[in-house]
Amino acid sequence: MLIARLLLRIVHYISGLLIGIGYHPSLVNIAQSSVQSIITENHQHLPPSKIRQENHRFFTMRNWFLLPILMLVMAWTQELIDQIVFNGTWNLPMGSGLPWWRVITAPFSHSGFGHLISNSIIFLTLSWLVLTRGIRDYIFIWVAVVFVSMPIALLWPTRSHGLSGVVYGLLGYLLLVGWLEKRVGSIFLSALTFWLYGPTLIALIPGLSPANISWVSHAAGFGAGLLSALTRQERANSADSHKKY
Repeated sequence: MLIARLLLRIVHYISGLLIGIGYHPSLVNIAQSSVQSIITENHQHLPPSKIRQENHRFFTMRNWFLLPILMLVMAWTQELIDQIVFNGTWNLPMGSGLPWWRVITAPFSHSGFGHLISNSIIFLTLSWLVLTRGIRDYIFIWVAVVFVSMPIALLWPTRSHGLSGVVYGLLGYLLLVGWLEKRVGSIFLSALTFWLYGPTLIALIPGLSPANISWVSHAAGFGAGLLSALTRQERANSADSHKKY
């Protein structure tokens, strides 16, 4: 229990640092004046300070929604170099006997274009669904997946790589958050996620997952997603209790 709480604190601290680094006003300054004029026109009834806040919120959200695309660009760049330059031999998996930092490179390494394409579509969809709830939750899931996967990277004999661990982290978060919050929007998001990707949960069961698929890395990612949803709800409950007092 003590170790779990310590991991939660570490994950929360690192995700906070990443958010602090990324959330910079300079991102908003790159917005085109034409789009700003559209926002201003649609909010003529608001005072100038509110219009500036709307501009800031809109362009910040737009930039964060580009983040999953940037992640995919990194994965596709690695795969292109791997296939063109190294003939498919430049893989960066995690596993026993490999450097610990491979847990960071593993999501961006794949066994071929088929593997990458199948992960890219679901990764982009689930990423955008999570980002509708905010960048903090999205970064928290990524950091949680890395930390939960660390024992696998150091101890598990089978090597694995690919974005699927992160995909299952996003999936676990989205499936649980609706049940925890019990709000219409959250329940709809969880129901939509289950309807789209519920059948993929079979890959979490040893013996039923497809051949040559690392079910343990999927399970670690899924557990990290559940942990992220539980932690978020715990923070929300703590914030509500402070407001009461």
